[in-house]
Amino acid sequence: MRRSASATLLVLSLSFAWPGIVVAPSASAAVATVASTGSGSSTGFEPGDGTSLDTDAGLSSAPSAARLDRIREESKASQQQRPRSRALTAPQAPTAGTYELGPDEPQRVPRSQMPYTRNHPVALDGNQPRDATGVAVYLVEGREFQHPVRQALDGIDMLESYKLTGNATYLARSQADAKRLIETRRVSREAWFFPYEFDFALHGDPNDVIAAPWYSAMAQGTALSLFTQLYEQTRDPGYEEAARRTMASLLLGPSGDLPFVTWVDSSKHLFLEEYAQQPLDRSDRTLNGHVFAVYGLYEYYLMTEDPAAKEVFSGALKLVRDYYANYRNVGWISSYCLTHPEVHSGKYHAIHVQQLRVLQGLTGRTEWSDWSDELFADYPDPEVRTTLQLAAGRQVGYKFDARGAIIATRVEPYSRVTAVAIDRRERIKGRGVFYRVTSGPWAGWFLPEQSGRSYARAMLRVRQHPLARSAELPAREILVRQFDNAGNTTSLRRISLSAPTAVRYRYVTVINGETWIRPVDGPAPDYWVRAADVGVGVSPYTAPVVRSVAASPAQLTRASIQESLPFVAGRAG
Repeated sequence: MRRSASATLLVLSLSFAWPGIVVAPSASAAVATVASTGSGSSTGFEPGDGTSLDTDAGLSSAPSAARLDRIREESKASQQQRPRSRALTAPQAPTAGTYELGPDEPQRVPRSQMPYTRNHPVALDGNQPRDATGVAVYLVEGREFQHPVRQALDGIDMLESYKLTGNATYLARSQADAKRLIETRRVSREAWFFPYEFDFALHGDPNDVIAAPWYSAMAQGTALSLFTQLYEQTRDPGYEEAARRTMASLLLGPSGDLPFVTWVDSSKHLFLEEYAQQPLDRSDRTLNGHVFAVYGLYEYYLMTEDPAAKEVFSGALKLVRDYYANYRNVGWISSYCLTHPEVHSGKYHAIHVQQLRVLQGLTGRTEWSDWSDELFADYPDPEVRTTLQLAAGRQVGYKFDARGAIIATRVEPYSRVTAVAIDRRERIKGRGVFYRVTSGPWAGWFLPEQSGRSYARAMLRVRQHPLARSAELPAREILVRQFDNAGNTTSLRRISLSAPTAVRYRYVTVINGETWIRPVDGPAPDYWVRAADVGVGVSPYTAPVVRSVAASPAQLTRASIQESLPFVAGRAG
């Protein structure tokens, strides 16, 4: 990694107290700033030594529940008192970068809509490799390595399973994963980082290797979720301290070879980087890891109402909004990252679809589900095992190469309706959706999805969105239906409307080769309506708010804050 003598720190422009730090309130329309904080050296980096959480030198004791309540009240009061033309500046630390906030703010949701909620416990004897103490580990050629993301996600799964079963073994494993993260932490500028101690070839490319130790916003964000959840479950103040120190890591920008996972690009976009590297143009700008880090910010904000977490949450999602079209490949798999847009993964595309749907609930803004549906239509989940119904008449099948070029064609006439088994419903690159047949003379061939001609006789992948969205039934007669899981109509209604009628819907699926939605109100609640029969609106995008931030928390005091020039709220600046 390239070394430099400067240190940078991202501090957010709302009132919150880190140990020994006072951050004053900012303008309601300020600019968020990543600023230089003077010289940096290896003395700002300490290895984790496995000591207990309440004995680290220089760390304050974890706040009590009463203190958390006071923090929340003070934060609310400061936001109400902020002068509109005021922003944080730091004369001793010249501005190095700014980032923009978007319209998204964390919204409380039912537990069922939280990012990591499980409906069923995981198996205690599952396939996850573990060391002798039961902690999740990563195996490379038989050698065990610590893997912060695996340990954090395993800890979350174990805690979720404990909530479902009451089995204390699950809780013990969750706490063991958390303990290992804490023991192996690295401390830099009072924040905790969780290192990867093995080299990693990005996308399997031996010419693009990130050298150990390296750091990941996905690891920081999932660890933040784990510590937050464990604190809420156990009320052990050590977990609150761990969450608070992990949150601090997401406020630190790059500085020489010190750990970092947060940075701002030249377009004022805030990245939570899964593969943080210097120089910054080597960082991957990976979408799924960025959003997993957002989940951690969301859960920490719900616990503390820390305005710093709220602003990073908003800035991070502003990036996803503005770069959504760059990640999306219309009619194909979305890009895994922006640095290598040619890297496409069906697995991670499905994660993108799910993450955008989850964000609809966390933000209360329905456009996230619109984008989720777009990505799903671009490349549907291909794993489908059911029956393909072929209508009487001429049917044409194809074989393709990896680029989507046709390498073989076959034509078969049918005198009657025929059914064949399939195992995939797949978008072919540059083409439509095709089914892969596994039985009979068509085995190994792909047949196109055509409504009424060749389609899966089933209800496929019902997608339930957290919030209802708006649609409009047309001013004419339409048929609405209820189906069983095999795609058979169980109830049919004919409705006739004299004027366009607004409805709300949460469920979307593919039935017999067509997309359907299920309204929750209107003239036919709980009946499926063809998407082609309704106008599905997209929520408007509100212009972003821009905020300005300041310097090092160790240097920043109320006395150092000066007035900034006023600017127009809602403009990019």
